[in-house]
Amino acid sequence: MMLVSASGCVFPQRHSLPEIRGQLLRGPDPVTQAMVGYSWDWGEEACGQSLKAIVTESNGSFVLGSASTWGIGVITGVPDYGRGGWQLCFELPNGERRYFTTWWGRARVATVRCDLERPKTVDVCKLLPPR
Repeated sequence: MMLVSASGCVFPQRHSLPEIRGQLLRGPDPVTQAMVGYSWDWGEEACGQSLKAIVTESNGSFVLGSASTWGIGVITGVPDYGRGGWQLCFELPNGERRYFTTWWGRARVATVRCDLERPKTVDVCKLLPPR
């Protein structure tokens, strides 16, 4: 039984990421000069690989363009194919990293408000309802 659930079928898959409009805060104060990363993959390794030269502005805001890339999908007993999720990663000027992962759907634009004062056991960001 373990062999069946651990095996899988590999296939090429398109990964789509929506445009993200967000704001990074520490309580009521905007966080500036934080690097922002964005990827379809999840976890610490994906966080480090996704960090780009995108930094938050003076009011803590950032915009990440939509993206579509090819990747490898695997059909297993615990499916990861076809999911509509993504991960945001933040690296502060002092080197601290926080990230936000969601299974949120396939909308073209998502708005998030992220607060670094939220406990580490809670996601740093909240998805805001579409306008």
